[in-house]
Amino acid sequence: MKKIISILISLLFVGSTFGVASILGTTGGPDVFGYTYDDTVPYQWIDISTTGTDAGLNCDDCGTIVPIGFDFKFYGNTYNQVSIVSNGYLQFGDTSTTFSNSDIPSTNDPENISCVFWDDLDPRSEYTPGKIYYQAFPNKFIVQWDKIAHFSDKSARMTFQVILYRNSNAIKFQYKEMKNGAGKYADGRSATVGIENSDGTDGLKYYFGNTTNDPAGPIKNGLAIGFRYPGTNPSWYEVKQLPMEQILKIVKGNQDKE
Repeated sequence: MKKIISILISLLFVGSTFGVASILGTTGGPDVFGYTYDDTVPYQWIDISTTGTDAGLNCDDCGTIVPIGFDFKFYGNTYNQVSIVSNGYLQFGDTSTTFSNSDIPSTNDPENISCVFWDDLDPRSEYTPGKIYYQAFPNKFIVQWDKIAHFSDKSARMTFQVILYRNSNAIKFQYKEMKNGAGKYADGRSATVGIENSDGTDGLKYYFGNTTNDPAGPIKNGLAIGFRYPGTNPSWYEVKQLPMEQILKIVKGNQDKE
């Protein structure tokens, strides 16, 4: 009990979210380029299912190129458009629709990717009422996979999003509702989560799972993972206190581990 109280006090008064991560969360990197990640950044879901544009990906293993709405830097290169791929990732400068996920980094296709949940997803309307949406704002660009099924679990429903930030070139992954059907895919145990450069020689992996026989993955409802572009300060580094709901989730998670 004393340990839980101590954790709660630390979370309430810590000076930055980076400080929270050093106590409880997971941080990673830097990779060769200098990206780092932090999975205790504030979870702040921005629903675009009623305001965003339908990407039209009513298909298996497909993608479409859309405008970002501003210049965005990724591994030192600047892009104003991006490919949205049905299998849970964004790709800069190309469109590869590979369904079989691999480790990061890898020189195999696809490359130049931001993998929020790269797995064999299936947004076809005969299996799921879900869609993939995108929306550009003045200071950010969001892609949302909304109630998407897995190819091997048609009754699964997974809702998650990736956000590209204009001023900091940061990237945030957010997971709202990762719900299994008959299978076990929603926790990411067979998914790749992370980012990779244009030739596959550098990347920053949050998680790689190969099959459903792997241990349970780290993806859960309410998780947010921030990837920081080197030399910048994303807005979440300025947050002085996490939302109480997220604090309680972190505390409960640590209590369950005891």
